[in-house]
Amino acid sequence: MWAKKTGIVQVCSLGRHVAIIWLAVALAFPAYSAQDFFQATIAVSSQSPSVRKVAAKKAFAEVMVRLSGTELVLENPQIHAAMGKAINYVEQFQYHPQADPSLVAEGLKEEISLTFSPTTIERLLRKNDQPFWPVNRPSTLIWLVEDSVDYGKQFVSSELAPEVFVGIEAAAQRRGLPLSYPLLDLQDQTNLSAEQLWQLDEEAILTASSRYSADVILVGRYSATSRGELLATWQLFHRGETRVYDSRNDALDLLGAMALDPLADYLGRRYALMPRDESADALVLQLNGVDTFARYRKALSYLEGIAAISGVELAGVRQDTLLLYLDSDADVDKFKSALAIDSRLSAEESIMMAGELPVWQQLPQGTLENPLRYRWVR
Repeated sequence: MWAKKTGIVQVCSLGRHVAIIWLAVALAFPAYSAQDFFQATIAVSSQSPSVRKVAAKKAFAEVMVRLSGTELVLENPQIHAAMGKAINYVEQFQYHPQADPSLVAEGLKEEISLTFSPTTIERLLRKNDQPFWPVNRPSTLIWLVEDSVDYGKQFVSSELAPEVFVGIEAAAQRRGLPLSYPLLDLQDQTNLSAEQLWQLDEEAILTASSRYSADVILVGRYSATSRGELLATWQLFHRGETRVYDSRNDALDLLGAMALDPLADYLGRRYALMPRDESADALVLQLNGVDTFARYRKALSYLEGIAAISGVELAGVRQDTLLLYLDSDADVDKFKSALAIDSRLSAEESIMMAGELPVWQQLPQGTLENPLRYRWVR
């Protein structure tokens, strides 16, 4: 019989960011670092303290939305009040010449990059009962197709529509979404035609996407009306779920925001952590396959590094199996989703949840009586 919980060893962590932007197209964009999530760049007219304070407020709002996963965070009275003192949360800032001619023409000749304190931002969100979305996030594969008056339905690449991809990358940076794009090579076009993509042929889309091993697939199709309005439909696929939404706007560089804001909201609701009642019980994890001391240390280090976990306690060992108590802000479903991103642990079916018992006789997962069951795979 496993022993009861006696305490929690506190192991604080902001998590690890594993986000690589892979572009097999003409435009090359830099990969994100963990710092990028706590940084925002604002166009400014001068380096005066008053202008810097205004820029800090705008940057603070962007960072809070990115780290919470929702724009609703700005409606919280305490967060709104903190925005007025945003400059106090800045760790460092740096000025750069403005590279966008249109902004220079408006008198915004420089830009300022402001980096906020990760610890302070996370504490501010948790203290005010706001969600916190760790920087280790699912990657999104984006397919785009356009129905052009001149060329009909065709795949969209950065060479064909650079404005679209610049807008997508800007929106991804603003919301903290790691992206990748298909090669659009012969294999892709054999598995998925532009017509199938336009028709949102789910089977063909999933087949063509399987080679990229993305966590999320986002398909966008768009066309322009005679008045120049862009009508678009977006469909996302994620772990057996799908969502469809529409957008309309009048500029190609706005397509990115129209596509990624709803996606970020959806993923934020799924993965962002809510502050947990201190009196709540810890999650109980049964971890198999830990047959050496090296694996034991790697497994514990991995779990301690997950942002959803603030404490780990070893409750028992039996041969190659560990029983662990995890102090976590995540509920069972969000915790399982967080583990699925890295695939370091392989889920093993729980006897209590295998359908052998009626629902009313099944015990809650993550408890001592019915622990979450996983196997260490590397």
